Amino acid sequence: MFKVLPNPVGPGVEKDPHEELVYWATSDSGHPPYRIDMSENGGVGLCACPQSFIKGKFCKHLARTHIAQNIANNQKIIKNREKAQ
Repeated sequence: MFKVLPNPVGPGVEKDPHEELVYWATSDSGHPPYRIDMSENGGVGLCACPQSFIKGKFCKHLARTHIAQNIANNQKIIKNREKAQ
């Protein structure tokens, strides 16, 4: 059974607290969240959903995770700039 993780990165994406570069992305179809391993495919990532894992396509879960990572990184940069001022 999937346990809701307390580490939201962005809408529909949560960081796995036990594995570096692993995220969980929600499914629009009601399926339990899919595991995203961003260390796969040279940093592009691999999702456990059928479209990505079986067909090798860039799925919406990967896209959602990339967007959430970019937002989180941008927020860190902004926070560090504010501290430096």
